[in-house]
This record gives sequence, structure tokens and C-alpha cells, in this order.
Amino acid sequence: MISFDRGGRWQALNPPASECAGAKECQLHLHHYFSKQRGVNVTHGVISHANAPGLIMAHGNVGLGLKYDSIGVYVSQDGGYNWKRVFDGAYHYAIADSGGLLLAVPALGGGWAQSKIYYSFDWGSCWHWTTFISERFHFTGLLIEPTLASTDAAVWGYTTDDSMWHVNTLDFKSILRRPCTSSDYDEFVPHLAGNTRGCLFGYKETIFRRSRDKLCYGGKEYQPHATNTTCRCTQFDFECDYGYHNNYLGHCVKEPNFLVPKSMYCPPGQKTYHRTLGYRFVPGDMCKGGVVDQFISQQTEACSGTSAPKSKVKQHFPTNHDSNQVERKKKGGVNVAAAVLIPLALIVLVVVAIVYYKKCYRRESSKFDYKYSMLAQEHEYSRKDLLTGDDDDDDDD
Repeated sequence: MISFDRGGRWQALNPPASECAGAKECQLHLHHYFSKQRGVNVTHGVISHANAPGLIMAHGNVGLGLKYDSIGVYVSQDGGYNWKRVFDGAYHYAIADSGGLLLAVPALGGGWAQSKIYYSFDWGSCWHWTTFISERFHFTGLLIEPTLASTDAAVWGYTTDDSMWHVNTLDFKSILRRPCTSSDYDEFVPHLAGNTRGCLFGYKETIFRRSRDKLCYGGKEYQPHATNTTCRCTQFDFECDYGYHNNYLGHCVKEPNFLVPKSMYCPPGQKTYHRTLGYRFVPGDMCKGGVVDQFISQQTEACSGTSAPKSKVKQHFPTNHDSNQVERKKKGGVNVAAAVLIPLALIVLVVVAIVYYKKCYRRESSKFDYKYSMLAQEHEYSRKDLLTGDDDDDDDD
């Protein structure tokens, strides 16, 4: 499941249409740390970066749930709304040059790689490959500059013939050749593929990123520049108010037998409040106009909290009969209090005496005992070695 509004609404991931031909139920499922702990052959989870807007890479499979097989690498160019399968099997992958460069190295069993690295300059639409070493190579890792502002990639591991470690640095700037200019960037509107047509929390964000068909590098000079415009309010800018819930039709209905106190809508000092229609703005939403009148009522009601009207109080003069009743109530209350407090005091004294006796007895009878423990490292000591104390260190001594 995926959410595009900070967890407000959830939906299934759209799988590639080519992988769901004829299937009644078909969804895309992404692998992450849970799959790695369960022994699934995936080397990476889901990766994305703020400096590469809209790009996501992940391992996944299509079906009714997560699988151990049929795993591939999927790429999304629009922030998770649509996905494309680019590789079959497990890969080490990375995003570089603020999304203008995607990298992938095959992850074979036992860490063996084919000495190949795949790269893409068009957000994963087309892939090319090159070899980074001619010897038999045991792949260990793929490293990218943390801010994705470089076209360099470091591939490290060791060769089996001489067991020598190697770090192979690849600079793809020689292929891209020229730095990008302002004409090489296009407008990218997040969430444009969703139901809100690019509006989220009342505003539309426009980001400039490198065009897919431009062969240039952004480098450290590129900074994702965004502009915001306010949107008109739609149904997606509202959520259910306090005391209401979302029914199966997507409407907010009142909870049965639930009375919402007026204090929920009346801060101290406020005399009136707007009558609720069952909806309220999503916190942080900045939309204006639109369908506000359909979800937020303009009718006001008076806040409660005014003092109650004074009622007439009948004076009563005490008599001797009343004073006798008061005296009897006082004596009865004293007797009840004594009957409760005395047993409690006795119980507390007994507990204190027992605790004090045990402490004194332990001080007189206790002696200093020295206890030793041995922490064994995993897979290095057997149970017999721990009991006898025989190990390699004693033999060396």
C-alpha cells in the first residue's frame, strides 16, 4: 500500500499493465527490510531522494502478495503512481546526478558479479552497460555521493586470483560531456497523475528537473527549485470532524449516541462557533475557495459556559433536633474512620518489622561471594571449553 497525503488515504500500487494481462487481482508489492530478514534474495529496499524528485527504485513482484521468486527491479518516474520493471532478479542499484543517472549491478549468489554495471540517463527507460574490471571479481558494494550531486560511482570488492581489494571509480561525466543549462530542464508537478491533479494540502508544487531526452549532467550546481501556487478546495482537502467517521461511501457520518461537547469548538473567550457539517480542514491545508461551503458551515451558534440563572434559596434556621442529628453524624463518622485506619496502621507496622528483620538477618549471616562469568563469542567456544576453561589463549600462555 502507498499513501500520497502523509497517511490520510491508502491505496494499492499500480503494477505495470503488461504484467497483469488476464489477472483478476493484480498488485505490485515492494520488498524492504522485512523481506531481507525472511531470507528473500534482495540487496536493497526502496530508495529515493529529495534531490531526485519523482524517482523511486525498488525490488518487487506482481501478484497477490510478496514472493520469494519472480523478483525484479522497478522504477517509478512520477513519485510512485506508475511503475516499470527494468530488470529481472536482484540488483545493487543507486541514483546519482540528482536523478539524471541510474546505476545497477547484478547481484548473483555468493556475491559474484559479472563485472558489469548498467546505467541509464533517461530515468530508467533505456539501459546501457560497461565492464569495470576484466578479472574475476567478488562484488562487495556500490557507493554514490550522499547528496547525489556527482556523476561518480565507486564499485569495490576483491579479485579471487590474488585476493586483492579493488575500488573502481567510474566517472560518467565523460559520456554526458556537457553541463546542463536552463533549457535542459522541464517542469515536474508531483501528484499530477493522482486524483488531485497535482494539488496536495491546498497547493501545487512545480519542480524543475532535467529533461529525459537531454544528455547532460547537473553536477553540484543543480539545486531542485520549486514554486508553489494555491489551489481551490476539493473534497481531498477535508477530513472527518471529531465525532464523525468515514463510511463505506466515503462520506463523514456522525457516530451514533455520541454527543460532541461545545467546548471542542469554543476556545476560552470565544462566544460563538461554526456548526459542524461533519468535516474539517486537513491540518496544514492551504486551499482557498472551491467547495468550502459544502464541507464547512457558515452558521454560528452560541458557546456554552454562561453562568446559570440564580434560583431562589429558602432560608432554614437550625433547631435542637437538627443539632442532635449533626452530632450523631459526627460520632458515626469518627467510629467508621477509626475502624478503617487502625487495621491499616497495624498492617503497615507488621510489614515494616518483617522488612527490618530480614535486612538485619542478611547482614549478620551474609559473606562476600565472588562470582565469575565467561562470555563466549558465537561459534568460537564449545560447551566443553566453557566448562573446563581450555581455549586457545591458555595454550598460548
